[in-house]
Amino acid sequence: MRMRFIINAALIGAVSAVVLTGCSAAANKNYKNGMECFNEADYDKAAGYFKQAVEADSDNTAYLVSLGMTQLELLEYDDAQAAFDSAIELDSDCADAYRGKGIISYRNGEYSDAQDFFDKAVSLSGDKYNQVKTDSLKYYASCQYIQGDYQGAVDTYDKLIDNASKSDKAELYFSRGCAYIKLQDENDAVLDYEKSLDYESDNYETYCNMYTNLKDGGYTERAESYLRRLLDKDKKDDLLFGKTYYNLGDYDKAVEYLESEYKDGNNEAAYYLAMTYEAMENYADADKLYQEYLGKHPNDAFIYNQYGAYLINRGKYANALVYIETGIELGDSDAMQGLMYNQAVCYEYKHDYDKARDAFEEYLKSYPNDEAARKEYDFLMTR
Repeated sequence: MRMRFIINAALIGAVSAVVLTGCSAAANKNYKNGMECFNEADYDKAAGYFKQAVEADSDNTAYLVSLGMTQLELLEYDDAQAAFDSAIELDSDCADAYRGKGIISYRNGEYSDAQDFFDKAVSLSGDKYNQVKTDSLKYYASCQYIQGDYQGAVDTYDKLIDNASKSDKAELYFSRGCAYIKLQDENDAVLDYEKSLDYESDNYETYCNMYTNLKDGGYTERAESYLRRLLDKDKKDDLLFGKTYYNLGDYDKAVEYLESEYKDGNNEAAYYLAMTYEAMENYADADKLYQEYLGKHPNDAFIYNQYGAYLINRGKYANALVYIETGIELGDSDAMQGLMYNQAVCYEYKHDYDKARDAFEEYLKSYPNDEAARKEYDFLMTR
């Protein structure tokens, strides 16, 4: 999940004092309006206000950083890069700007460069664990994890957990538990997962992610225990039960619960019901529901990947490629790995081996530890 940023005086830090004392009233008003819009996720309006603030006072690093963070949310990476670079030109110790540059590199799959920027942001943040330092360390640990430095990720999460606020504990224990699974340390992984649940016990996605990670790590029995705990909850939730039975492979029960929610207009139920029908080889109903969900969620990169994968399994590679590439164009870094992998698979299945080889090569630049992709790439090099 992509991190959500809040722009406020605490995040901007010492530079916010400049906003209050050294700028015109008009620029300061635009800045405050921009912050309000940003924190309400109205990024287009926020960008407009921040641009006006920068035009009125181009020497204010707070304005530039805020503009850059907003352009990040709008996926305007070149513009965001320019804003952060301008902030650093004004103040070479601007930790906020280095964090912003790190996020751009991270989303572009340039993890080594991202680590350098995040390390710089951390060093400039001093000893206190403010928001910028905490965000930078979280991203730094994620870079380590993606690049296969699982022990390094554990060490970074150790620092974060020791200095974390209560609201961050669930996420950090979960993330460190994932790294322990990669280190084949089941005991410490489960201990961390349980600590995570101490802080966030009602989040379905947390249980589901724990199940997935433990299963992928080879701990199938332990993995299923996390899903079954959802079925023991006092409050019956048809959507939750349907999703859980789907993941457990009990498709008849999944349909029973999901159809009820779908008839009540629950869009998420339609998504899971489509996957359930697919697993049951009821392709007509699966296709109908995928198309319905796509129509209601045209900016959901995950559904483009899921439907693309469905079409690949149906042997419709050209159609799959259209949906997958549409998903890639959305620029969602959280969905990008699956989309890029399935794009390469599409080319391979279409016997376009040159494009498949290039696609896997590009994929491995961002995800170098994917052994399955590495094997496919090595195979394609012999074609």
